[in-house]
Amino acid sequence: MVRHFSVAEARNRLTKLIHQAEEDGPVRISRRGKPVVVLVSERDYVKISGDASGFSEAAEAFRLSLSPEDLVGIGDALKGLRSKEHGRKVTL
Repeated sequence: MVRHFSVAEARNRLTKLIHQAEEDGPVRISRRGKPVVVLVSERDYVKISGDASGFSEAAEAFRLSLSPEDLVGIGDALKGLRSKEHGRKVTL
């Protein structure tokens, strides 16, 4: 639920409104009865602004950050992590 405050109320209660935005969601601030700004948490802002990268972007960035020297011996490190046995039988 979005809470509404005037600019004057927001000025006097800014710290409290910041905590409310972090914990309970957006806070709408109005001037002369017209909404002019919405105070949102950083977490919510990142979600709606598209600045958050997904798994594939993060994995690609990690891959690009590696040099060939970083990969020397990786095959030996991964041996034995996966079973060579066949998977279970599944009836679809």
